[in-house]
Amino acid sequence: MRSNEIDSDFEFFAVRSFDWLSRNSAASERYHVLSCPDWVNVIAFTQKQELISVKQFRHGASVRNHELPGGMISSGCTPLEAAQGELFEETGYASKHWYQAGRYRPNAALQNNWCYSFVCFEATQETSRRPDELELCLIEAQCFPTFLEDELMSQALMVTSLLLAKRNLSKVASPDHLDVAKEFLRAL
Repeated sequence: MRSNEIDSDFEFFAVRSFDWLSRNSAASERYHVLSCPDWVNVIAFTQKQELISVKQFRHGASVRNHELPGGMISSGCTPLEAAQGELFEETGYASKHWYQAGRYRPNAALQNNWCYSFVCFEATQETSRRPDELELCLIEAQCFPTFLEDELMSQALMVTSLLLAKRNLSKVASPDHLDVAKEFLRAL
């Protein structure tokens, strides 16, 4: 890499440009990357063993989508603190039982950030206040396969987080919590 400069800086990302020297020749190519903060999302289960989802308008696709709670990780926050904050901010729910399911690159070809996925159990509603544009949805286990197919499968971040939870949760979760998650994750 010869140069690295910010072309445009927006509130949620910056566009960085750089010249990359080929390993096989002296030729260089110009590349552009979105420099983004890390993200987090939460697979949250209530005390009644319901999956917590939010429905909100997404400007990029011009649709209202069901999603897992989540957002950007603010500077100075750990991924867990951000997950706890996003769950509370978007749904009014809180939990004392948290597990990290994993992390992944949302789009390594164009972005430099990570997305961290967490799972929490026995979440309780601490407040009914949440942003006006968000609709809270609680999904029961028997409805999850249809919900997954109709709502979440169209979003790569949601599917990847659920797959990480399915793969890794048995390594970290307590047996009681694992039983709750298995009811949902067997649909994957």
